[in-house]
Amino acid sequence: MSIDIEAIKGRIANGVYGDDRLTGAEVFDALAALDELVAEVERLREFRNNALHAGNDEVAEAVAEERAAVVAWLRKWGGDRAVAADDIERGEHREEKE
Repeated sequence: MSIDIEAIKGRIANGVYGDDRLTGAEVFDALAALDELVAEVERLREFRNNALHAGNDEVAEAVAEERAAVVAWLRKWGGDRAVAADDIERGEHREEKE
């Protein structure tokens, strides 16, 4: 699965930086875009873990770098995104199976 990062960034920017009369749908769309980014980080983390188990350190390192780039991008914008970045790094966005 591939996502259009630029389109998602635009949706978040519209939801965050739009005028003061944002509709509920626009705010919801910005939050949904953020959820898509979190899902992509989860996918990359799982891919990295699978690569580590397969012994493919080069692929795992590339995936870890991409995850770090997504987290850095979230932090750059501050606010709720920085909080989301911290949550992602702690793994709080994942539902752990017991």
